[in-house]
Amino acid sequence: MAAGTHIVGVLSSGYLPARREVVLAGGATENITFALEPSEAALAHLVVRSPVPGAEVVVDGQRVGVTPLSSSLTVKPGTRVVELRRTGYFSVKRDISLGDGASGELALPLEQDPAGSAAFGVLSLEISEPDASVAINGQDRGVYRNPFRLPAGPHVLAVERGGFESTSRVVEVNVSGTTVVRVSLAPTPQTRSARAERTRSLRQLGWVSLISGGVVGVAGGTFAALAHGLHGDAQDALATTQATFVPGGVCDPKGAGNHAACDAGFASRSKAVDDQSLRRTLGVVAAGVGLAAAVTGAILLTQNSQVEGSSSSSLSIVPLVGVTAQGATIEFQGRF
Repeated sequence: MAAGTHIVGVLSSGYLPARREVVLAGGATENITFALEPSEAALAHLVVRSPVPGAEVVVDGQRVGVTPLSSSLTVKPGTRVVELRRTGYFSVKRDISLGDGASGELALPLEQDPAGSAAFGVLSLEISEPDASVAINGQDRGVYRNPFRLPAGPHVLAVERGGFESTSRVVEVNVSGTTVVRVSLAPTPQTRSARAERTRSLRQLGWVSLISGGVVGVAGGTFAALAHGLHGDAQDALATTQATFVPGGVCDPKGAGNHAACDAGFASRSKAVDDQSLRRTLGVVAAGVGLAAAVTGAILLTQNSQVEGSSSSSLSIVPLVGVTAQGATIEFQGRF
């Protein structure tokens, strides 16, 4: 057996059970003698449960085990005094009467003694999901926000959150230090399905935004470039018309020319300049909106490039839109 403290029990039909606590040194041999007491009574069975692990179970003043007990205790019929104790907790004691061959069960909770002389430690949790609820030794501690101060030793930690599988484990809190425990919550099948569907929807939206944004951006850039060229032509025509209004020109206000026709021509060419300026502005706005949509689509594709359960590789796309006097260009650079 491993070195340390052990409780050795002996059971035999027609005899009362006997137990003895032995401290076994490494490499040593220990001889134990049991003198069994005959009994005609049928032995009773006692189950002792507690949510707190590592607590000593004492029956009639004799230490018989540590929680959690792996099986029931075989005891002498009659009234038995059961005590549960652990450093850092208030001890609890109960009486139970068991008849011949009877079975009984005791559930003994332990309350932490914050003012006790026990060595304490700090339990800090790193949980994969936010707003997870925590229970320690069966006691609900609510949504985890700050580390817990606990008696040193084993504790049962349970973590749960809606949409994820609950998890429970025994953690060992170190003395006068901080024990960091990382908890990874696995999503339920419903959550995984919802995440995968959301990812697929966002990918579809990303492709729609990328393609439609690219088309709108190219069309807007082309329209703006054409309007920019026509705007220059309209400005040249307006400048030519303005030159006729100088003294001695055909549209000299003090001359004898057709002033009505001159004014109408000037107004028409001024309007042409304004119209082309408006068209150029609309084209630039459309190109900007298309570029924004394309960038948004690329971001959606990049952030949702991996559909859960698929083997698709990461995707990174950057659209580049350019507008010049000669036309518009759109280019996509990316990694697949």
